[in-house]
Amino acid sequence: MSIHYVIIARDARVILADYSTDNSNYQVSVSSILPKLQANRRRYFQSENCRIFTYCTDTLQFVCLTDIDYRMEAGYSFLEAVKQALSKKFSDEEMMNALTVGPAMSRELKDLVEEYNQNPESDKAKLVTADLIEVKDRTAESLGKSLGEV
Repeated sequence: MSIHYVIIARDARVILADYSTDNSNYQVSVSSILPKLQANRRRYFQSENCRIFTYCTDTLQFVCLTDIDYRMEAGYSFLEAVKQALSKKFSDEEMMNALTVGPAMSRELKDLVEEYNQNPESDKAKLVTADLIEVKDRTAESLGKSLGEV
């Protein structure tokens, strides 16, 4: 149960970064589905021997290729982690103008692939932690607004 390839693209013509665990030419296979993806949607494709998970925002496409038995939740959790790592390094404006972010993101992509391949169950704890932090922040913001209005 492994992730073999990850790609960040602006569209089918602009591949911003990618990482492969071996020397296979996954980019050709994955690039063929990029034009079919729709903004703000998650989707996956399955063949006899692999799954391809996709997560698209308004401006970016995140895709990973995994073993056939890779869990759906783990695939989407991984893509969310890739998106968050990218957001920490680059602003939306920088991403719109970038032709590549490969050199700046290659280490992060490698580390994330290795992390998820070594412990695919870690995604559940990360998702719960992220959800709790978001709830805490929203609660604090709501409380602040309520107290300010009193």
